[in-house]
Amino acid sequence: MAAPAPLRAELKIRQLVQRGEITYVIKEPDKQAYYRFNDAQYLMLTLFDGKKEPDELVDAFDEASEEYAYDKEALMELISSAREFRLLQRSKQEEQAALMEKLKEVRKGRFLQAQGSLLNMRFHLHDPSAFMDRILPRIEWMWSPFGAKVSIGLILVAVFMVILQADRFGADFERVFYFSKQGSWNALNIWLVALGAIAVHELGHGLTCKHFGGEVNDMGFLLLAFQPCLYANVNDAWLFENSRHKLYVALAGVWFELVLCAFAVFIWTLSDVDSVMGRVSFILVTVATASSLFLNLNPLMKFDGYYILSDLLEIPNLRQNAIDWFSYSLKRRVFRLEVEAPFAPDRREKRIFFIYGMLIVVYLMMMMSGLAFLGYGAIADAYGFWGVVFFLGLVMKLVKMMTGSWVDTLGEWTMKSLFSSPARRVATGVAALSFLALLFAWQPRVIILTKGKVDAETLQTHAPENGYATRLGYGADRVPTGKPGEPLFTLDSPELELEASRLQAKLDGMAVDRNAAMSQGNRALVQRVAIDAARTKEQLAGVRQRLEQLAAPMPAGEWLVDGPPPMTSIGRYFKKGETVVTLIPAKKRRINVILEQSDLSMVREGDVARIRIAGAGVTTFDGRVRMISPVTRVEGPNRLFQVRIDLDIPDGVAPPPPGISGEVRIAGEQAPLWAHLLRPLRATFRIDFWV
Repeated sequence: MAAPAPLRAELKIRQLVQRGEITYVIKEPDKQAYYRFNDAQYLMLTLFDGKKEPDELVDAFDEASEEYAYDKEALMELISSAREFRLLQRSKQEEQAALMEKLKEVRKGRFLQAQGSLLNMRFHLHDPSAFMDRILPRIEWMWSPFGAKVSIGLILVAVFMVILQADRFGADFERVFYFSKQGSWNALNIWLVALGAIAVHELGHGLTCKHFGGEVNDMGFLLLAFQPCLYANVNDAWLFENSRHKLYVALAGVWFELVLCAFAVFIWTLSDVDSVMGRVSFILVTVATASSLFLNLNPLMKFDGYYILSDLLEIPNLRQNAIDWFSYSLKRRVFRLEVEAPFAPDRREKRIFFIYGMLIVVYLMMMMSGLAFLGYGAIADAYGFWGVVFFLGLVMKLVKMMTGSWVDTLGEWTMKSLFSSPARRVATGVAALSFLALLFAWQPRVIILTKGKVDAETLQTHAPENGYATRLGYGADRVPTGKPGEPLFTLDSPELELEASRLQAKLDGMAVDRNAAMSQGNRALVQRVAIDAARTKEQLAGVRQRLEQLAAPMPAGEWLVDGPPPMTSIGRYFKKGETVVTLIPAKKRRINVILEQSDLSMVREGDVARIRIAGAGVTTFDGRVRMISPVTRVEGPNRLFQVRIDLDIPDGVAPPPPGISGEVRIAGEQAPLWAHLLRPLRATFRIDFWV
């Protein structure tokens, strides 16, 4: 094999010391890529001079190093990697080919050209070097001890001001973020302000990296798990020899963002949240602080907190190594598979990799599950069947990307566990046949669990006339005091009494007029007065009859009053037709529940139910399904139905009050076991898959 060429002169090389181990980071300028080599590998790279062949390089290395030894096979792998990474000097033809490839990369990296994976897609926007070179000399003081103290002071004062205005902060938070009272324009404003805060955050990373001698040639936005974010490429921090400078770069985004929030607190304090400045400032205070403290500093996501943790632990590539080691540990210890370790960590690293890898897996499972359920509901309602099909396909693709080789691993473990020997194959076959028989032969009742509210048939008694309540025939315990037919309530109607008095006075006047006409012998006048008197007597009789009806009789049966105590209604004025007393049966109660069509197919009238009432003396009641009726409201293609269940109230037990909640357990129709196992899928995925 020909002698390898020496290292390129334009490479940037930095020596790093972590936990006593020396490594070298080499930056390849064409692709802006960074590569890490250990002390022995770098020593061998320095021996490349374009003249020594591999055997001579091994001999030269053995003479130069007393601590390490190198064999030819390892050297060939190093040469291959160095050429692949473009670290070696190239011939003119190779330079021309590299130039053409670089031009292609430039075209790919044009404005808004997507790069990266589906879950981490980057779009280049701008090279900020010139801008940062202009403003950096003017703000150098921010990285001085004085600047750091001023920043910390501003942040502490802002926190203190928010605490002093906690009540106002809560009220303004509801006014700004209570979306049911806001329009889509408000949500757009919040999103734009949040993007502005992220821009300041990324600018902080870039300026700090630039301040400590790094280069920042790329800023843009990315889709991180389909969420839009901004980014600044500060990979040059890997070349910093001072580890504290790398920590400063990682912390700078949160630092800049919190300083911005501190100024926003001052503006919010002096303005109203309904003004433009006040609202923007308040959104900055809330959104930027939350994103900084709970997202960017989260070490389980590949944001600032992760890089800070990686630098503090002095473990490069912590996340991927932890995931690989945790995956290996599961395969080796839990599934008992013969797999090779991905690398050879020491005892400390094994412990860190396992714990951190486990936390990442649990966190990602919880986060992705939550996003999947939220996304499924929104897409199902908006786009129906084909939207759900597309969403499920996307989820399967993402799961495959995230799990990697685990699908094959589980398949291998299954085959090994169930079919590795004749005895296991027989046992697996018997178990499978038994399970299939059980699926179709066993037909337990379908149990439907739901919630509802207690209800009762009501009998409303109305005011026959306008009047004031003078008597109510029930006590503070809402139990009627009278027997059926006795007054349930009595009204006093001044209007009717005044009308009766007026008609009686009119009759008395007519009697005087009649006597005077008779004394004068005026028979015509006597007859006319008699006719008017008869009409007035009929009117008076009608008014008196209406006065008698002001006492409403108690209906037959056992009743309770559903309403306030009587003292709150005595003396109250009721208009004609207004409800005075509402009665409910003393012993009859029902509970209404809403079921989807998929569950309703398992329920029939007459099915038994058990109802657990919250707060009742006897917490559980029996009941039966009495009526099933459709509901006008429809959720997507799923029709909803109201099911009325009558409760059986035992003797001596007080019935639950109407309006109280209860948990309902309906014993539906018998169905094969496979239908029971299918029910959760039918409840999760919409009914239009099945009908």
